[in-house]
Amino acid sequence: MKELLNGPAFGIILIIIAFVLVGVIYNRIAKKYYSVCPKCGEKFKASPMELIFTFHVFYSFYLKCPQCGKRSLIKQIEEK
Repeated sequence: MKELLNGPAFGIILIIIAFVLVGVIYNRIAKKYYSVCPKCGEKFKASPMELIFTFHVFYSFYLKCPQCGKRSLIKQIEEK
């Protein structure tokens, strides 16, 4: 057991756990929030992968609108 905690496998396990946690968090955000395009007013939901791999500041994400195709920093709005 001591060898497992000191070896490279422990670091790999920690990285895998971190990726899983990030995926779970962004999946919850993607399900709970929607976006409104500031250019055309289209209401849409972003996928978890878009939210993970795009530039973001708090709950604003740099997304591409599926309706007009413009990219902008779009705030996520919680569904009620």
